[in-house]
Amino acid sequence: QISSFFLSFNSIILAKICTHIFYYTLALCNFYILIYYIVIDRKIILILNDIRSVLNVGAILRTAEAMSVSEVIFSGYSPYPEIDNDDRMPHVRDKLTARIHKTALGAEKFLKISFEEDIKNKINSLKKSGYEILALEQSSHSIKLKQYSPKNELVLIIGNEVDGVNQTLLDVADSILEIPMLGKKESLNVASATAITLYHLRFS
Repeated sequence: QISSFFLSFNSIILAKICTHIFYYTLALCNFYILIYYIVIDRKIILILNDIRSVLNVGAILRTAEAMSVSEVIFSGYSPYPEIDNDDRMPHVRDKLTARIHKTALGAEKFLKISFEEDIKNKINSLKKSGYEILALEQSSHSIKLKQYSPKNELVLIIGNEVDGVNQTLLDVADSILEIPMLGKKESLNVASATAITLYHLRFS
């Protein structure tokens, strides 16, 4: 009788432990599913202002597609691939599209792409719609990338390869992000820097 009692008692304890493990695992799974949908649903708009290299543009577009960027907005003298209602001369449009394709490898076909003449006005409009405006630049007011916690609606401004984001656009940014550098070089290639930043904004 004693052995039967202990066997029954142990079975009850084991059943309770298994039940607790089940509900803990279920809660953990639900938590990760919630985090997954928050990350995937985050809206990121990328602005490329005064980028000079078609190869950099193509590489950035490939990364943007991989990170599920909602829209890529070109401004200034940045080269861009063919877009809807493109009013450029056909030979100019086709030449730039072909050169960008060399590094974009077709990613440009799966992205929403536009060009804005008045980019400051567009940024202010996005800000009024609830987007947080971010600029990737080295600055005394910058936030280290790892220390920044992304919100749900973001605009990331990328500037010229040499001069960076111009002051006019920095002035309308809510936050300036900077990638810490450990080597002797003070900066990264613009496509590499954009890739690092987009990855952080998407998955943090």
